Amino acid sequence: MNIKECLKLKHYLILLNKASLKYEPNDPEYIRVTHRIFEYINEVKDFDALHSTRFFGPMVFYLCWYNKLDNLIAHLIENSNMEDCVRVMNIYYILNENDAKSKLYSSNKTEAIDLIKVLIFF
Repeated sequence: MNIKECLKLKHYLILLNKASLKYEPNDPEYIRVTHRIFEYINEVKDFDALHSTRFFGPMVFYLCWYNKLDNLIAHLIENSNMEDCVRVMNIYYILNENDAKSKLYSSNKTEAIDLIKVLIFF
């Protein structure tokens, strides 16, 4: 079974665990495999599959690093998970301090939550 078939069957954890056992975290093959899985999860918006696993944090970091947060933020808002939404935006700000948009999210939690509420209604 190849990686495409495993992804379609939502065997994300199996793939990620195998990659963790087979490769070191800085191995280019490990990075390629994990990025591919995170991309697929982002495309199909299946974030709950990794929630509460050791791979959720690295996926969030990946999405923040490559500025691909739209689907995750929408997912968190749809599930009324504003606290995690603020945390994700804070991580994004830390990684992208020079990005003008990210400065909107940096002030504090109350302002960030208010910003999220405004964005929901537009």
